[in-house]
Amino acid sequence: ENNQTQYCIKLLSNWSLRMIDELDKLNSLLTVIILTFNEERHIQRCIERIKPITNDVFVVDCFSDDRTKEIAEANGAIVVQHKWPGNQAEQFNWALENLPIKSTWVLRLDADEYLYKETLEEIKEKLSNQSLIDDVTSFSFVRDRTFMGQKVKYGCHEIELVRMFRFGYGHCERKEMDERIITYSGRNVKLKGHFIDDSLISFEDWKKKHINYAEREARQYFIPNQTPTKNFYYKSTFSSNLIGTPSSIVLFSP
Repeated sequence: ENNQTQYCIKLLSNWSLRMIDELDKLNSLLTVIILTFNEERHIQRCIERIKPITNDVFVVDCFSDDRTKEIAEANGAIVVQHKWPGNQAEQFNWALENLPIKSTWVLRLDADEYLYKETLEEIKEKLSNQSLIDDVTSFSFVRDRTFMGQKVKYGCHEIELVRMFRFGYGHCERKEMDERIITYSGRNVKLKGHFIDDSLISFEDWKKKHINYAEREARQYFIPNQTPTKNFYYKSTFSSNLIGTPSSIVLFSP
């Protein structure tokens, strides 16, 4: 009886080690890049939510004067400091060119964003079947939003964004506002799972943030020779129903 117990324990131990090894291999396929400046209220949540699918999280910080760096490192991220180049596109492209990325795939997240649990499971499923995605170079997700702690269901558009792509097959288009990931070749797959922009900032900070967005949008509109979005087009539908049917704008890759 003791021999049987020891044999079962050994089998279970070997199975556990194999599962851990397989999980490590799977998690090594993906690197996550998060751009930050004074994101102490968001960064822990962002890192914790992404940990189940990656061992490699890089936080590219532009010398925050709050606890962003400390919190990120305490949660297992590697923090790299880089002076703000003027917009997120340039900062993200700098990260692609300079970080020691060893994985096949890269995922970009903002600190106030995270992926739902079902989206994480879907990514794990896709990455565990590499032979089925040999010609795939990017994955797109629909982004949900919250406002003052409540999920926004109506009154704003729906947008599908490429946030995950094969390393070396894409970059961030050089725009001051609404920059997107552009891939050079291959096929995009839209995932069923969503991700969410869930900002915890105050209403006053939210107003300042969106005034800044408007100013950046205006500068982008009036600056000549601004690089346009090339590899994407929009399909828009608008409803005249004023009591809640949302308009939708969906981003496609041709």
